Amino acid sequence: MFAQVLLFFDISTGEIFIIMLVLFLVFGPQKMPEIARKIGKTINRMKQATSDLTREFNEGANEVTDTLDKEAKEIRNEVYDTKKEFDKENKKFENELSIKTDINKRGAKKRASNEERENTEVRDKEKQQDNDPSQNQ
Repeated sequence: MFAQVLLFFDISTGEIFIIMLVLFLVFGPQKMPEIARKIGKTINRMKQATSDLTREFNEGANEVTDTLDKEAKEIRNEVYDTKKEFDKENKKFENELSIKTDINKRGAKKRASNEERENTEVRDKEKQQDNDPSQNQ
């Protein structure tokens, strides 16, 4: 763990020995345990600060993700409701169109049968006239 922190500062093993030698010469052997404790506490504080920052970042990211998920769900619900309403209106329209088409077909059949009846009557009259010589003269 200590090596990871030192790698963060780009300090090699040889440099660590030189720093420890200078500390030993400057402060002496009596102060070295106290200095090591302070360095340990400082490293622990740095790790704690890093973990706090990471936790806060993750919490913020989770809040954003939750908000986006909530908005996406609302949009999906609105799209679903709109689709349902559209399908409902489309079905109504298809029913009305079907009814009008049926009415038009019936009307067309009725007109066709009336025309056929009229044509039959005209032909029957023409046949009668052709067969009745008294009317021809």
